[in-house]
Amino acid sequence: MHQFFVPHIDNNIITLSEYEAKHFRVLRLTEKDNIYVTDGKGTQCKVKVKEISKKRVVLNVLEKKIFPSPSPKLIIAIAPTKGNERFEWFLEKAVELGVTDILPFYSKFSERKKINLTRIKKIMVAALKQSMRAYLPKVEEIKSFTELLHLPKDYSGLYFIAHCRKKDLQLLKEYELTGKNVCVLIGPEGGFSDNEIEEAIAAGWQEVSLSKNRLRTETAALAAALTIKIFGE
Repeated sequence: MHQFFVPHIDNNIITLSEYEAKHFRVLRLTEKDNIYVTDGKGTQCKVKVKEISKKRVVLNVLEKKIFPSPSPKLIIAIAPTKGNERFEWFLEKAVELGVTDILPFYSKFSERKKINLTRIKKIMVAALKQSMRAYLPKVEEIKSFTELLHLPKDYSGLYFIAHCRKKDLQLLKEYELTGKNVCVLIGPEGGFSDNEIEEAIAAGWQEVSLSKNRLRTETAALAAALTIKIFGE
């Protein structure tokens, strides 16, 4: 079973992009194979080969399914790690788990204040195809810690800042998460400063712990997503 990505599905004839067509030809797929296409916005189609050449691949839609928008929201706000590969690993797992929104930010102890949004989306699309999901998480340009804290909260939900600067914080899994939109703020390798934690609390975020042990940034983000999936569904 193979899935390909197109940004828009408007009719029953789909022409793959040059990049997707190259991948299609490398796999040497035929009409006997189960082939799907998604737009990452909830539409997933079963297709068959109509035309394949060195220049393009055209597909006929056999079946079309439209999935409802993911609800509740599972949002991870994360400070990108110094090493790209660790952050990109998290992005792949976030797509596979069904994270709905990814909000990159930088704070006092961040070692990265810039991201390559084009590469990020490319990695996420690859994970979307592999996992056979129909929704691509929304991802925004990187923001400062303060900008992130004061983003308009246009939905009701739970907002957490995860850290290990205090003992005996309540674990995320101990909150009532079922059916609620949840956003968890994950800091950089150096964690959050005391002032940042105080700023978050003043902005309405709740302190939370993800584990009794200290976790790396990407591990903490994955732990938060898994906890919400397990205890929130």
